[in-house]
Amino acid sequence: MIEIKNLCVKYNDKMVLNNINLTIEDNEIVCIFGPSGAGKTTLLKALAGLKDYDGEIIGDIKRPAYIFQEPRVIESLSVIDNIKLVSNDNKRIDELINKLELLDIKDKYCKLISGGEKERVNIARAFSINPSIILMDEAFNSLDIGLKYRIYNEIKDILQENPSPMVMVTHDIMDGINLANHFAILNDNKIIFDFKRKNESNEEMYNQIFNILKQI
Repeated sequence: MIEIKNLCVKYNDKMVLNNINLTIEDNEIVCIFGPSGAGKTTLLKALAGLKDYDGEIIGDIKRPAYIFQEPRVIESLSVIDNIKLVSNDNKRIDELINKLELLDIKDKYCKLISGGEKERVNIARAFSINPSIILMDEAFNSLDIGLKYRIYNEIKDILQENPSPMVMVTHDIMDGINLANHFAILNDNKIIFDFKRKNESNEEMYNQIFNILKQI
């Protein structure tokens, strides 16, 4: 379990996150929604140790995997060599290449693959290190709708086999409700909604989240 207690982050004199409190269970996928500038990416960076903060983050975050908005691949290396930069677990790498539909391009240089393929390389690389927490920032933007839904299911399977908490940021409500079981909405530097899903349908969750977001 990871506990965020009274977390505050400033950029110069501007308060970006103010007194954030959030509990992330070991088996949870938490989705963070909110308007642009609400502090969503800043929260991920604090969890990754990339941004100084006041307050406390308690729990195992020593081995985070961060999937950035833009693909951060080495263009001059192949798909498989990009993943091997961070992991030497060949069995794990092979499993991820298959699950994330990268098998046909595993030997291609990354400068020759599409943006959506690079996104999947990022995802494979993050999961290959058996991270203590996965941080995902708008990771599905370059994927077409059919592939997105297949990747959602593969990510769920990967996390069932190798449990790690995951925190994802997205503007797409459907991304969140298809993956997450815990939702938070940031606005005006604070969490204004914190809800753990029980038996609610996707439609119920969509309407609940949409009705809050449309008012802010």
